[in-house]
Amino acid sequence: MVFELVGSRVLGPYFGTSIFVWTGLIGVILGSLSLGYYLGGKMADKKANANLLAVIIFLSAVSIGLTLFIKDFLLIFLQTNISDIRMSSILACLILFSPASILLGIVSPYAVKLRLSSLNTSGSIVGNLYAVSTAGSIFGTFLSGFYLIPSYGTNKLLIILATTLIVISLLISAKQLVKIRLSIFVAMILSWLVLNRLTYSNEKNGVVDIDTAYNRVWIYSHIDPKTNKIVRLMGINNENHSSMFLDSDELVNDYTKYYHLAKHFNPEFKKH
Repeated sequence: MVFELVGSRVLGPYFGTSIFVWTGLIGVILGSLSLGYYLGGKMADKKANANLLAVIIFLSAVSIGLTLFIKDFLLIFLQTNISDIRMSSILACLILFSPASILLGIVSPYAVKLRLSSLNTSGSIVGNLYAVSTAGSIFGTFLSGFYLIPSYGTNKLLIILATTLIVISLLISAKQLVKIRLSIFVAMILSWLVLNRLTYSNEKNGVVDIDTAYNRVWIYSHIDPKTNKIVRLMGINNENHSSMFLDSDELVNDYTKYYHLAKHFNPEFKKH
């Protein structure tokens, strides 16, 4: 659920957050989880051990990490080359969110298989695992929606998710491939630091990317084609919501210039 909520913020600046985008996001993640449940059941029947479960969780962390690095290039390409927002958002979800969702879907049936010791208690074990899983999803939904996304933002939260999964995989199988996993863990931490530095650099160059409690907001500079002046824009969900010239009080958007008609027709007009 945390991954899904973050996904909406990843897609928002490029495709918006319309019903088309949410439908594609939810549908792809649910479909990927279903495929993961199916594959997890098949794999668990053939060979179920903690080491392989740790590898699956580790690979899901790597998938989330890769999402962080390819998302902007992919989304710009899809936004530029595919005009149908339904098709472009579904393709984006399939590439960015499907691999990790499939791997995370494998975990549930695999964990059930590892916990089953007797058919007499199978119902209780399955019920307990799914109860814990659902409770975790609810907790993660409220935590990410109310605190994590507004506080840490999209990129940092993806790193947090990937890092958490790597730590879990290490705890499950501490003796297997520890050096490789720790190396990737360190690489992700370094990547996080680099992203923080890039964010700071972007702010210095006039580009600001902020996750608020309501939307992901982009503030950046642009050359106005009519006047060739520098304009500062604020974009929310693939739409420019406000703009201003940096060197004058002149209004940028034509519709805002009609506000002066109120004073023209009623010079004594006052705000209330």
